[in-house]
Amino acid sequence: MYTKDGKTLIQYALGKKDTLFKIPSGVTTISNCAFLGCESLTSIEMPNSVTSIGEWAFSNCESLTSIEILNGVTSIGEHAFSGCESLTNITVDEKNTSYKSIDGNLYTKDGK
Repeated sequence: MYTKDGKTLIQYALGKKDTLFKIPSGVTTISNCAFLGCESLTSIEMPNSVTSIGEWAFSNCESLTSIEILNGVTSIGEHAFSGCESLTNITVDEKNTSYKSIDGNLYTKDGK
């Protein structure tokens, strides 16, 4: 489900069993709790247009194994990946000015 202008992903369709979800180009915001509890998802493809990932956005996506944060992402809400027990690798585009990845872990650009 998206906002009328298509720029905000509000909620992934409940009950879907997809393992891969491609966020459409033009989406700039992934809302709070958008993918909360989507247990079958193993991977998400984000377009460069995404700038914001909300709080708890991917929380409890137990099968999610990796995610790439592209260069446009400037905001990631608290607990965005909480409960993602299979998440072993977060990569961040080296052009990203807000975040970086060290050994597959997500940090702010200043290392916090």
